[in-house]
Amino acid sequence: MRRDIMQMAVALAVLLLALPAAAAPPAVLTPTTRPPPVFAPPTWRAPDGVALVTQPYVTDLTPTVTYVDPFKPFVFKGRVGDLPYRLLAPGAPPAPGQTFPLVIVLHSSGPPMGRDNLAQLSPFSTAWADPAMIQQLPAYVLLPQSAIRTINYEVGTDGQRASKPAPILDDILALIDELVRTLPIDRSRIYLNGFSMGAGTALQALLARPQMFAGVVAFSAIPPDRSLAAYVADTPMMLIHGDADTITEIGPDLAWAGALARAGGHPLMTVYRGMDHRLPPDMAQSVGWRTWLFQQRRADPSSASGLVVQPSGAPAPIGQPLPAVAPIMVAAPGVMPPPPAAALGARASASAAERVGWVNP
Repeated sequence: MRRDIMQMAVALAVLLLALPAAAAPPAVLTPTTRPPPVFAPPTWRAPDGVALVTQPYVTDLTPTVTYVDPFKPFVFKGRVGDLPYRLLAPGAPPAPGQTFPLVIVLHSSGPPMGRDNLAQLSPFSTAWADPAMIQQLPAYVLLPQSAIRTINYEVGTDGQRASKPAPILDDILALIDELVRTLPIDRSRIYLNGFSMGAGTALQALLARPQMFAGVVAFSAIPPDRSLAAYVADTPMMLIHGDADTITEIGPDLAWAGALARAGGHPLMTVYRGMDHRLPPDMAQSVGWRTWLFQQRRADPSSASGLVVQPSGAPAPIGQPLPAVAPIMVAAPGVMPPPPAAALGARASASAAERVGWVNP
């Protein structure tokens, strides 16, 4: 009896061992969310060799004016498509043989983008039409408008963000070529200026045409990859940024300034303490940095070997105010004319030159 019980127990054990193991309960995977990379450094220092000035950020409630009427509307036929733009002419017709600088002001992303040929106009971009500004710094001023991004961002070779050009930059450069060909423009004094996406685009345009531009003032830029700085280090540049900017963080701009200095350049940089992603109120309509920009020249416009410029010198006083002048031509929205019948960019820009009234021979 006992033996039978033992045999039954052994048989039961063998049977149990032969059964498949019970499936383990499924593992519950808790998704882990990684925070997005924080690009803006909590602390920063001035790069070696960079003339850097820090400014306190103070909100300025001074009323500003957007000048629309002095900027005449046109459309350029580019490869990507129609490129609306506005053009300001100097205050007086040129004397025979007289030429004027050309300033290209490039807008940011967001609201200024589009095809209405109005949204790119702002107190900052149109300050060149202030009567006192025209008197002190007469120039042709180009305000192109893009409905798509002019640059994009990627991680650069130094681990920080870097800009790269979008195809529409070629159309902007083609438009500049046409204006230079058809208007009395001083080819030694062609300047780039922009904010945010426009500032990065200005630096990309300089990389594309280092022999064309005499100076750049870039507000809150994500610059090109720092490995490319040596190609444009000879060009005078003024870089302005807020150290609390989390949209286009200051780190890449500081790195760009340092790379320019290591390549033999002499960039000027102003950092606004506590300022986020915005134009400094004291500089938006200031004559100070614009005067500095106009002091830069290409010494040999015909040189194909690269850019030769005069030393940039010390920066002009930041935020130097304009003399008090009552605005005389303030904004009633203009109407963009229909595109010219010809589909050629040359025809569109020649039309612009003819309507301004001053065409090069």
